[in-house]
Amino acid sequence: MLKKVLFCAALLIFSLVMVAGCGNGNVNGEAVTASTYSDATYTAVSANANARGFVELTLSIAGDEIVDVTMVEYDGFGNPKDYDSYGREGAFDGSDLQAAHEALAAAMVDNNTYNVDTVSGATSTSEKTMSAAQLAVEKALVEPVSDNIYFDGTFFAVSDQDERGNLVIALVTIENDVISAVELAEATEGEDGFTLKDYEDYGQEGAFDGSDLQAAHEALAAAMVDNNTYDVDTVSGATGTSGKAVEAAKNALEAAKR
Repeated sequence: MLKKVLFCAALLIFSLVMVAGCGNGNVNGEAVTASTYSDATYTAVSANANARGFVELTLSIAGDEIVDVTMVEYDGFGNPKDYDSYGREGAFDGSDLQAAHEALAAAMVDNNTYNVDTVSGATSTSEKTMSAAQLAVEKALVEPVSDNIYFDGTFFAVSDQDERGNLVIALVTIENDVISAVELAEATEGEDGFTLKDYEDYGQEGAFDGSDLQAAHEALAAAMVDNNTYDVDTVSGATGTSGKAVEAAKNALEAAKR
C-alpha cells in the first residue's frame, strides 16, 4: 500500500514539474521563447498627418522579425502620389520619392525596427513612414499595450466626391479615445486637378459664399469635438458640405482604429 502511495505522489510531482516547465518556456527539455508579435501582415496609416497628406504602410512580421515593408504616400487631396508623375523635374520628384520609400523600407527590414534614420531631403516622408510603421508594429503585438479603440495622433481622410467633383478633407486629432481637434477643408476637381475652396473668394456675395463655408466648417468641427463623434447635425444651408464632412471625419476615425 505504501509503495502505491509513494508511486502516486511521485507521478503527481512529475506532472506538476512538466506543467511548470511548459509555463516557463520549456517543452520536452527544449527552451521555447514566447513571441512578442503575431506572424501576419499589418496595415496602418501615419498618426502625424497634415494638410500635405499621409503615408499608408503595410508591414509583414515572421518570427518576431520585420520581413517586408511597402508603402503608399497620399497628397493633401487623398490621392496616391505616383512615381511617374509626382513632383517637379529638378526638384523632389517621383524618382526621389521612390528612392526614399525603398531606402526606408530596406532600413526597417535590415535593422528590424520602425525607428530608422530619416532620408536626406525627405524628412516629412520619413517621419510619416516611421509613424505608420510604429502603429503597424503595435498592431502586431501579442499583448496589446492599450485597450483604447483608437491610436493617439492626427489622422487624414477625405469624403467621396459628389456629382460636382467636390470633396471634404478632414484632419482628426485623437487623444485617449477623445476627439481633441478637427480641421475641415473643401476641394473641387477641375481640368487641372484639385483646388481648395478659398474662404476669401469662394461663392457669390449674397449667396452661399466663403464666409458661409468657413462658418459651416467651424461649426461642424466644433460639434464633433464637443460631442466626441463624427455623427453630428447638419448645418442649415450647408447640407452637402455637412454630409461630406461627416463622411470624411468617419473615415479618419476608421483609419485611426487599433
